[in-house]
Amino acid sequence: SADEIYNLTGITPWFIEQMNLFLEKENALKNNEIDIFESAETFRDYKENGFSDKYIALLTGKPQQQILNYRFENNLFPVYKAVDTCSGEFNAQTPYFYSTYSTVNEAHTLADQGRSMVILGSGPNRIGQGIEFDYSCVKSCQHLATRKIQSIMVNSNPETVSTDYDSSDRLYLAPLFSEDLFDILLNENPDGVITCFSGQTGIKVRAHLEDSFRKEFKTFNFLGSSLETLDLTEDRKRFYEVTKNVPLSHTKSKIVKGYKNLVNAMTEIGMPVIIRPSYVIGGESMYIFYNSDDINQLPEELKSQLKNSSTEFQVETYLENSLEYDVDLVRDKYGNTIFTVCEHIEYAGVHSGDSGMISPPVVLTSALYAQMKEISNRLAQELDVIGPINFQYAVKDGSIYCIEANPRGSRTLPFLSKAYDISLPSLATDAMLGEKIKPWHRETAKHFCVKQSTFPFDRFVQDNIILGPKMRSTGETMGIDEDKDHAILKSYLGNYPKISHVGKILISMADKTKDVLLPYLKGLHKMGYTFCATSGTQHYISKQGIPCELVAKINEDGKTILEVLKDENMVLVFNTPMNMGSSKSDGENIRNTAIQYGIPCFTRAENIKAVIESLVGHSSAELMPVSLQEMHGDKA
Repeated sequence: SADEIYNLTGITPWFIEQMNLFLEKENALKNNEIDIFESAETFRDYKENGFSDKYIALLTGKPQQQILNYRFENNLFPVYKAVDTCSGEFNAQTPYFYSTYSTVNEAHTLADQGRSMVILGSGPNRIGQGIEFDYSCVKSCQHLATRKIQSIMVNSNPETVSTDYDSSDRLYLAPLFSEDLFDILLNENPDGVITCFSGQTGIKVRAHLEDSFRKEFKTFNFLGSSLETLDLTEDRKRFYEVTKNVPLSHTKSKIVKGYKNLVNAMTEIGMPVIIRPSYVIGGESMYIFYNSDDINQLPEELKSQLKNSSTEFQVETYLENSLEYDVDLVRDKYGNTIFTVCEHIEYAGVHSGDSGMISPPVVLTSALYAQMKEISNRLAQELDVIGPINFQYAVKDGSIYCIEANPRGSRTLPFLSKAYDISLPSLATDAMLGEKIKPWHRETAKHFCVKQSTFPFDRFVQDNIILGPKMRSTGETMGIDEDKDHAILKSYLGNYPKISHVGKILISMADKTKDVLLPYLKGLHKMGYTFCATSGTQHYISKQGIPCELVAKINEDGKTILEVLKDENMVLVFNTPMNMGSSKSDGENIRNTAIQYGIPCFTRAENIKAVIESLVGHSSAELMPVSLQEMHGDKA
């Protein structure tokens, strides 16, 4: 009963009764106790209680298009009411709207007052999709205002900037599902719809709207690249065919379906391999396998997911120790492009949303920069891109490989816009409106800008912190300086305010990284840092003439690594596992304990090198903050 549930949970009985009412209606429909199509009033009652077309179709066994047909025949559509932001004390003037199937419509179309555009937001901030997309939505709204075009924001997250009262001319707080967007578009009848700034959410909703609704019911003007372009980039088999038309290098790869074929393809191509499905967000279901044992170490639910999946996977050679680059390009219908490039600090294999990035690039040669620019322009032309697109490239032994392309605004647009004082979302909006844009690129600049990702590992202390192709960050920091190393250190200080303090460092390194990192450790020793390590690493470091305290492994006698981490002088942990898929006991315990005590822990040799290079020789006077206003002038 409601009272029993209340006693167990503390949930107010009114809410329990509403949930019970929903279940009663659901069961009546599922068990054929009621004919929802008997009358428009019965159907409306279900819509008033929150049943979507998709769910009604599922419960009744009818096609979703038939449900929508019935709504059209009986004029059953939601109306929109203004949110009362004044609690009834005054007349609220804010243009916030929510949908309901009762009373009268208060959101009369803005089309009667001039040109209007709907912009789709990115929804809840979450791991894999964050506030970066919201920045682009806001900048697009602001730019439309300069073009005398009214902006209509659709988003489900009231905590974003895009849902502030002055970010757009009108706001709909609504779920980001195709039915909800379809009803809003019917109500507004806008001149255009922009979905490319809402991440993968927008791509999926747009594809569903165009595939399921447009031909049967209503055509809407989606701005930017076509659905064909979206599919060409999302479908890995089709995209691979497109890349054959440009001067790119290619790895061994195979498109397979089914677990057995997946394993066979991995054996045929040879380890290490990376597997990627099509149509995913934040690197979901992407894995790197270094040997055949790695697949057996996956959690059971992931193994089961792979075995039961009907998804096509692209299996390809993993370019270990290759440099990765993010290119953000904006193209207009005349073929003019804006070209920007970020160089990853981590080697390829870490999701671009998690990688540290520096722009302009440091290692990329002028010849490779020019080649990458030409390849990007050619690919954008082949794909018929209008608006923004993000390319990810790997460079190894002087050859350029294209990892993937995303024809939408990327997570790096805010970073690059601030770095170069050029509003990429605004320029992309112009391109989608059919305007001519001025070509632009930067191979060099008077300053370096560095982005570092922020991770929630302190909230998930048992999680394995080793980064891979699946995105796990929830935010980012930015460092700016005329000196590259100072910019890098500033970016790390954003996450770790005490990282520049001299103290003790715990080191546990795989054999393959010891020789690589030795010269850098010598630099830290000269600065006054002290070291401690387990037997293998301690023996190696001491043999090179660097004092290093011996600490015991977890199950050995003596002062163990976990006890050492409690030392208040401990400032850093360098722990490089045997391979980047490792989650073995000692290493994982070191990493998790370091996070628990708030000690920065770095697991990749390239990160450790970047950290040490930035620490060596700096002074606090050289690390003064630089505002965007100082860097770019009052325009920033």
